[in-house]
Order: sequence, then C-alpha cells, then structure tokens
Amino acid sequence: SIFYARIVVQTNDGIIELDARPSDSVAIAIRTKCPMYMHEKVYREAAVIIGEESQTAEPAPAEEEPQSELEKLKQDLQKAVDAENFERAAILRDKINKMTQDN
Repeated sequence: SIFYARIVVQTNDGIIELDARPSDSVAIAIRTKCPMYMHEKVYREAAVIIGEESQTAEPAPAEEEPQSELEKLKQDLQKAVDAENFERAAILRDKINKMTQDN
C-alpha cells in the first residue's frame, strides 16, 4: 500500500498545503498537538491501537537471559519506530530518558 499525506498550515496570509511523507506528517502533528485527519479506509486498514503490539507479540524463548527494564524499553522503542507508531515511541523515549537521568 502507498499512503500520501498533506500538511495544511493556516497563516495570517492564508492556507498553505504541503505534500509530505505520512510518517513525517504524523510526527509533526503529534509534536505540535495538532489534529490529524485520514480517510476512513486508511484508518481501518492501517491503524494500530496503542498497546496492541504487546498483546500480539510472541513471548521470548525461555532460555534467554532476563532483560533489564531499560533494555526492554529500548527494544519496544525500536519496534514502535519501525512500525511508525510515533506516539508510543515518544512515550517510551520519555520513560528511557527518565530512567537514565535518575541513575
């Protein structure tokens, strides 16, 4: 599937529309706390519910060494970024930063 995105900015001089990658558009909207709109079909086919990843993830093999909480968060962060789930990635990044600053 190919997705297209457009960033719409309203200024005093009018409205500006920019073509952008969907991942960049989502990241900008999240950082600026702006609303995002998408076609219902795209949402039904591509949406990921936050927390759904952990419900569908396969359990780790029993013979692996136990991971530290920090290592698990880093792996979860990478999975969120790979899935372009930037809202979850931002939450995980903040948790990791807090953990590393506390040490």
